[in-house]
Amino acid sequence: MIGLGQNSIKIDGFFEDWDLNTSTYIDDSFDSEGIELLEFNACHDDEYLYIKIKLDTEIDLTEDYLNPSKLMINIDADNNPSTGYFTNNIGSEYGINFFDKLIFDDTNFPLVDTLSLYDLNIIPLPTYTSNQFEIAIDRSLFSETIAISIKETISNDKMPDNGDIFNYSFDEVCYEETAQFVGFEKTDSLYLRLFNYNVLSNGLKNNNRIDEHRRIFESVGADIITYQECGNTTYNDVLNFLNTSQIYYPYIYPDLNSGNLTISKYPSLQSWQVSNKINAELIDLPDSFYDTDILILNGHPPCCGNNQGRQENFDAFIQFIIDAKTPGGIIDLETNTPISFSGDMNLVGYAEQYYTIVNGTISDTVTFGPGGMPDWDDTPLEDQRCYFNEKNIAYTWYKNNPTSGDFPPGRLDFVFFTNSVMSVDKSFIISTEHMSESLLTENNLLPDDTKVASDHFPVIVDYVFKTWNCENNSCIEISDGAGEFTSLDSCEEECFSDPTWNCSDNFACIEVNDGTGEYTSLINCEEQCEPIYGCTDILACNYDPQATAEAAAGDPEECIYIIDDLCETCVDGNILFIDEDNDGICDAYEIGGCTDILACNYNNEATDEDGSCEYVDGVCDLCDTATGTIFDNDSDDDGICDDDEIETYNCINSVCIDPGDNTGTYTSIDECEAICSMVEDTTWDCIDNSCVDIIHGEGMYDDLNECEAACVQFNSTYNCIEEICTEVNDGTGLFNSLEGCQEFCNATSITDYNNSNKKLRKIINLLGQETPIRKNSPMFYIYDDGTVEKKVIIE
Repeated sequence: MIGLGQNSIKIDGFFEDWDLNTSTYIDDSFDSEGIELLEFNACHDDEYLYIKIKLDTEIDLTEDYLNPSKLMINIDADNNPSTGYFTNNIGSEYGINFFDKLIFDDTNFPLVDTLSLYDLNIIPLPTYTSNQFEIAIDRSLFSETIAISIKETISNDKMPDNGDIFNYSFDEVCYEETAQFVGFEKTDSLYLRLFNYNVLSNGLKNNNRIDEHRRIFESVGADIITYQECGNTTYNDVLNFLNTSQIYYPYIYPDLNSGNLTISKYPSLQSWQVSNKINAELIDLPDSFYDTDILILNGHPPCCGNNQGRQENFDAFIQFIIDAKTPGGIIDLETNTPISFSGDMNLVGYAEQYYTIVNGTISDTVTFGPGGMPDWDDTPLEDQRCYFNEKNIAYTWYKNNPTSGDFPPGRLDFVFFTNSVMSVDKSFIISTEHMSESLLTENNLLPDDTKVASDHFPVIVDYVFKTWNCENNSCIEISDGAGEFTSLDSCEEECFSDPTWNCSDNFACIEVNDGTGEYTSLINCEEQCEPIYGCTDILACNYDPQATAEAAAGDPEECIYIIDDLCETCVDGNILFIDEDNDGICDAYEIGGCTDILACNYNNEATDEDGSCEYVDGVCDLCDTATGTIFDNDSDDDGICDDDEIETYNCINSVCIDPGDNTGTYTSIDECEAICSMVEDTTWDCIDNSCVDIIHGEGMYDDLNECEAACVQFNSTYNCIEEICTEVNDGTGLFNSLEGCQEFCNATSITDYNNSNKKLRKIINLLGQETPIRKNSPMFYIYDDGTVEKKVIIE
């Protein structure tokens, strides 16, 4: 998480305003097998939550594209993981699904409602394909702290991941909000106002909408108007529409085939059909006010999935502009004539179409030629970004009466122009439903005017033609258009009179008569016009801006280049290998993991030890080398591995019980239960000064009272264990005297005392374990007078 600062966020599909004070999450690289989410930023104002998402490749946010993608934003609106739909460690109240163009309302989960994107006033830009998007979301239903999760559902990449949670607080200052206000009035009456509007299905003649259109039209006071969707609006329909206007517009140029309509205060010198959806008019501006004319192009290429149709129209547009700038062809335009291209461009598909307009990159070069930069100085056209009068928002289309599945608002209406010869003083988008009451009143507008008139918003641009003055042998641009010269070339031609010289590419001094040369004397030029050898390729690491000639191969100054962007960096003209730990492996290709071959989770691909090694305990643990997982093979922690565990049983109170430590008398449940079932009379023995029920009638006492009376009277008794007499203080020993025990322990044979009154106390086997009578095995019979008999019952 990174905290930064900034002035304000503008929702226009451009991202330089995100460079400062925002909260940022940077995702792990290479954690997806498909499209990678790289990072997202969050910011806000009093009305909106703003989110910017960056991916590793270009996608279409709301439609199918070459790179399939389905982006989802989940918002835990109450910052409570136990409410809403649980996903990625948050409880999501709102799941924004851009591809399906809907919102999952999980505020009453498990009951789920489906909302339109408009229910949270969601505005995603740009509308064409991109690897970055900025999104405005109405925050009125959110608490002061929320949690945000972003997921690309096809590649299953998520932000945040690894169990992290991204919390965002609206208490924190995202930026110092600056007031956004642009009034309708012109700064200067000589500025040329362009008004562009898609009027929706011949809106200028629709009696249900004509009043709204008239109020909008009259509020603008434009010099030139470019309308679209006027295919059934005739010349007379336009006259009828204009009959209430206080401004006189005598020049009307409808094209019923393209549906484009251009209206102007000033006449057109010539008209062209650039393509089936683009028209051009060369407007003759009055010489008393302007030193130039202007070429006005009005376009409305096909919508929606027709990417090819749009591309063909924009290829034709660039072909026309290149023709206009060069002699011959269908149009010869005076050098530095301002060019304006406005209309509903329907840029909702491939970004290639946008860059064809701006950069002149033609797609179908066989049909339309090689293309080229469209401005007079061989630079891109300027895309004039217009915003609402009182909000930093730039969408120009929206869906009336939207439902789930409808496209969100988009920026479809554009104004492009040659900024080498003119600039823009002010521009704005008219959306009456987003205007203050005072601004509406000032301009005789009603709150629903734009909502009723069309599904597009009008775009207004005030052009200023660049002019220059010659001051101290230098040409100075005059921004208000009041300069003496209308082009830089004409200024420089008049401004410089003394001869100057430049050093040519072959190091010869060439005289420059317009005074723009680098040297003011031939001698000075010849002294300095010597080649400086070095690397002249700006893309090289050791590029030398002072070099005037390319160094020969093998020279120290020869250009050197970075081959691997991940492993090499350029520092002071030298290429350095990026290897922080100096192990010979580039940092970008380092793999963290366990490098100890003795560890269970040893990774033979790891290059950096990360402390993750795990080892078996050497007793019972097992290692799955395929997965590097250790399994506990002693589930009951008794020191005996699960594989070595043996079920044994003791007969206690006529019940067979497994002691759990392999020490039971019987090795099978059947054998134990067979013995336990032989219980006859209940007897007792005194054990640890307590009377215990002994099965099989083998106890010393037949009566419990007799046992209890005698139990506490025992003094020391003895047992013979491995020919050694051991004292037993609880009276349970076999011998009442040490002498009797020793006599037994030291005997080499079993003595038969032949006492007919003696009573059998217990039977033991050769291991000294008490046992029932067993046939064909030697047994020791121990009596109450201390005598022992060895018997074998043969069967």
